[in-house]
Amino acid sequence: MNITIFLLAALCIPLSLSAEDKVEYSSDPSKDSGIGYPSVNEALSALKQKEGVALRVERGWTVAKDSKENTMWSFTPEGHPAHPAAVKRSFFEKDGGIYMTMNVLCQATKKECDKLVAEFQELNKRIKKNMQSNK
Repeated sequence: MNITIFLLAALCIPLSLSAEDKVEYSSDPSKDSGIGYPSVNEALSALKQKEGVALRVERGWTVAKDSKENTMWSFTPEGHPAHPAAVKRSFFEKDGGIYMTMNVLCQATKKECDKLVAEFQELNKRIKKNMQSNK
């Protein structure tokens, strides 16, 4: 899946994301990860029932687009080293720029969760770079 094209099309993001993007991450479900749910399974269940959320499966990953909240969710497939994990990326406009926050709840080992977060941070950098080059 070309997530860059999917994100741009799904969220109708204007030309650039800001450098002020923020990441919050927790591998401990007893701590607030910022995703709004105490567990990955509860997040996925709630999104499946939420009106206006579009769900699809891409290469085993469950991807949920909540247009009302300007959020894109990615859930690891079974068998993924960081499973279960939920990555919530929220997009918002401020001072003429588009910003993104990323919150992650990963209930696997710290090592695998750290790797997942690093992979998404790299993906986010590629998305920003691609968007900036398309100005």
